Amino acid sequence: MERVSIMIVDDEETTRNLIKDVSEAIYPDVEIKMAQNGIEARDKLGELPAEDLPEIIFVDYQMPGMNGLELIKGFRRDSILKGLTIVLISGILNSDDLKKAAEALGCWFLKKPFALAEFTRLLSEVRPS
Repeated sequence: MERVSIMIVDDEETTRNLIKDVSEAIYPDVEIKMAQNGIEARDKLGELPAEDLPEIIFVDYQMPGMNGLELIKGFRRDSILKGLTIVLISGILNSDDLKKAAEALGCWFLKKPFALAEFTRLLSEVRPS
């Protein structure tokens, strides 16, 4: 199986570690990059050559400094980053509008808390083997 590259952008360490652990269980050869907020993620991605960009980016909606939708909109305006596969994640109770906004930006959506089966199914849709 080929190497998979994932970036996790979330201000909660627990969520970052959960996504990391589950991703490592699903993909035997995975490279994980992490960022605590949108500004850090934007800076880290901006330093990478196009061939080193992650295949999948998990972006939390509620973060200090720059929320997930603001970060994604910035990615979509960037000629190199606009094609990234992004999963917006959120723990907002009534997230229908947020899900629609993510879809309008060409993103997947995952509501927190999520079950392992739900996460696994989403990954299989985002990155078919």
